[in-house]
Amino acid sequence: NTSVATVNRTTGEITAVAGGTATITATATEDTDKTATCTVNVISSSTGTTEVPVVSVVLDESALSIEKGKTKTLTATVSPANATDQRVVWNSSNESVATVTNGKVTAVGTGTATITVQTVDGSHADTCTVSVWNSYKVTTEDNRSNKSASIQSVGVTDAGEETLKLVVSNITTAGKTTLQNLISRNSLNYTVAPYYFDMRLVDDYNNQIPNDEFGSCLITMKLPSNMSASSGRVQVISEQNGALDTLLSTAGTIGGVANCVQFTTDHFSPFAILYTANTQNNNNNSNTNNTNDTSVSGGSSGGGGVVYINSSDDDDDDDDDDDDDDTTTTKSAYAPTIKQVRWWGTDKSTFYWAEKKTVAGYKLQYSTDPNFKKAKTKAVNSKKKNVTVTGLQKNQKYYVRVRAYKKIDGKTNWKAWSHRIIVKRKH
Repeated sequence: NTSVATVNRTTGEITAVAGGTATITATATEDTDKTATCTVNVISSSTGTTEVPVVSVVLDESALSIEKGKTKTLTATVSPANATDQRVVWNSSNESVATVTNGKVTAVGTGTATITVQTVDGSHADTCTVSVWNSYKVTTEDNRSNKSASIQSVGVTDAGEETLKLVVSNITTAGKTTLQNLISRNSLNYTVAPYYFDMRLVDDYNNQIPNDEFGSCLITMKLPSNMSASSGRVQVISEQNGALDTLLSTAGTIGGVANCVQFTTDHFSPFAILYTANTQNNNNNSNTNNTNDTSVSGGSSGGGGVVYINSSDDDDDDDDDDDDDDTTTTKSAYAPTIKQVRWWGTDKSTFYWAEKKTVAGYKLQYSTDPNFKKAKTKAVNSKKKNVTVTGLQKNQKYYVRVRAYKKIDGKTNWKAWSHRIIVKRKH
């Protein structure tokens, strides 16, 4: 039926002409008894033009964390770009937590909701998990003798008090000794003397808030004058239950203030800032560390938490054994950097990385083995710069890395792996 569809006798290319059904038949040239057929259905829109169906709809985020009362906007991309009907429908699984209107998500109450975008015919959909949290304004009482490393800002999530105060003080002799022993035992590296301090979170009556009565605390403070974020690596550590806890942190210009460090903690105990200058000579310091891994632990007792990762230029050169034969691997500036980890509920972890332009997509890999044997992999659309994985077990150490890829001459060109991080859920 050429009024419905035509076919190129040489290439087999089919052209839709008008709505209806046609049968395309291919016949062998040397044996005309051998044939194959294909039924073609051409769908016409109400205007009489050929309709282009939707193939997919994809959101630009798979997970969001929003402070109560704030809004964020999700973008839905319908493919192909010339699809006839690109209309979508938005809905929230829990409107007491978050509502959505044309992609604009409004945080209503604390908790978790799933935002779904769906094509009008219901054939394609994508989702985004939204976590809404309360942020408490926290005052600061600084009792340290040296206040040069001043507190810039403090934010607390999921606390039970309306008014909170962060009390910063000189570290006790016992606390300093404990941290010094942990630094030595774990062979942590530094090139200037560590900066020690103590903190606690209190209510209006100066009673300390127990660690299990708040979600997490995000603290921004100036670095001591002998530490430069632009010239070295900054680590924030603390003691928890007699063990070393390396807090995820980021250092640099934060909130318009230069040479700061920002870190997240879900407990209060003695703390220390360690600094390693980029020009260090490890032979001049007995406190050496032979690994470039960033250690991450977190997850509040309430099932949530966020940690921020200090960027690193170190790449993990391990090869990936599960790449296809038609791929190549190159080292380049396209190696992403894992920037942030968020924990949701009891078993969800979302990894965020710095986006790389012009790449086709990403692949995140995680394993309990440092050489990524029997690793699990999640592919990620190029429009997303995060992915959520489930099933990470409590107190189990996982190694995580991510890489980008580009399409060159029909082949997948893998870029370098990111700096490897180590994560461990504590709750």
